[in-house]
Amino acid sequence: MAALAAVGQICSTASVKANLDQCVRLVGRAAAGGAKILFLPEASDYIAPGAQASLELATPQSTSPFVTGLRAAAKQHSVAVHVGIHHPIEVQSARKLVNRALYINAQGAVEEAATYDKLHVFDYGSLRESKTVEPGGRLTAPFDSPVGGSGGSSATRERPRRAPSRSSASSRWTWA
Repeated sequence: MAALAAVGQICSTASVKANLDQCVRLVGRAAAGGAKILFLPEASDYIAPGAQASLELATPQSTSPFVTGLRAAAKQHSVAVHVGIHHPIEVQSARKLVNRALYINAQGAVEEAATYDKLHVFDYGSLRESKTVEPGGRLTAPFDSPVGGSGGSSATRERPRRAPSRSSASSRWTWA
């Protein structure tokens, strides 16, 4: 039997609770459609209006209401979730963020070995992500997921116009 993957697209705002509500609904929709894993975008927890607001909104992964809520939804619906969040860190006595991709298994646990901190920061023109975002230090080894081997990634901004081709004979994709 093929394992079904769902890809969810949201429009994150500065409201962590509203973003969590959107993501929890998508977990439920993915489960209702028979998906075993849901892939959500980079920065699903929030998009702030500026760099300082982003630093203020960031909550450690271990205490983040967004992560806690998604973990509960994953467990409730038995659906794994791959999601992008912000995580605060200290770098040379300055507060910065890492742009992190988490893998939450269908039992609601974060699999730390599958955590990926975005390696490339976006600096173009007047936009300087590097002012507040610290690049990750390593690639993440592929990890097992319900649809086979997966790897760390944080940018999922593409919006497909048609369903992608099957990645293997044992998996199918759907858009949540």
